[in-house]
Amino acid sequence: MAARGLLVALALIVLPSLAMATGNADCEIDDENLKFTFEALYSYGSDGPLFQARAAIEPNARLFPGIGTIELDQSALKQQWFNKHDFAIGLYAMSPHFIRLIIEARNPSETDIGYEGRYALTIGADGNDAKVYRGAVSCSAG
Repeated sequence: MAARGLLVALALIVLPSLAMATGNADCEIDDENLKFTFEALYSYGSDGPLFQARAAIEPNARLFPGIGTIELDQSALKQQWFNKHDFAIGLYAMSPHFIRLIIEARNPSETDIGYEGRYALTIGADGNDAKVYRGAVSCSAG
């Protein structure tokens, strides 16, 4: 009986530290260059990476005829930096065009979940002939 009580007490101490809540991080762009959505999960209380990331990039059809919407998953997320003040990601794809989207956003508040910043979209038939387009991005994490 004492052993069972010890096991229960040990479980109550250890289990809460193993359980971590997850939050959702997302970004959105909708301007003259592209439409973009990004979603990922992260663990509260951890400096671990973003996970289960997915994104959709839809370059403006007038600027980029024939490309359409490009769906991306975790494998396209090649760079990331995320904490309560900074949110930065780098997405790369070849489908069939070279696409690189870099997002850098800041949250100056201790309590707000919003991040505001800039993006740079590099797109072309290959990396050599690519052009860079820039604009504003809004992200949130909570």
